[in-house]
Amino acid sequence: MELSGWLREYAVKNRCHGFRRVWAALRHDEGRHINKKKVHRLWSEEGLQRRFRSARKRVGESSVPPAVEADAPKVVWSIDFQFDSTVDGRAIKIASGVDAHTKQSVIGLFAFQSALIGFAS
Repeated sequence: MELSGWLREYAVKNRCHGFRRVWAALRHDEGRHINKKKVHRLWSEEGLQRRFRSARKRVGESSVPPAVEADAPKVVWSIDFQFDSTVDGRAIKIASGVDAHTKQSVIGLFAFQSALIGFAS
């Protein structure tokens, strides 16, 4: 069939084009009015498809430092900042610290707006 040969030639010339682009080329460049479904069927029957490029493998070492393991107390701490507001609309800022090995609270600060109100350990 004449159309199958044209499809094969087009696929060799334009490896990155899929059947939709081929259908558009047939309609606009070649002037043939053909159904998109027919082009898809012929494209599949000929075994033509877009060639997908695989992702590039990255070479080298990571710039992220290795994670520190909490094998003893006072080695790794986790700090969390929380912001909330009271019923009357004042802002509350809370900072808490936890030892990753013992899971105990190491530090606790809370403040209204900019003044430090309390410290809890």
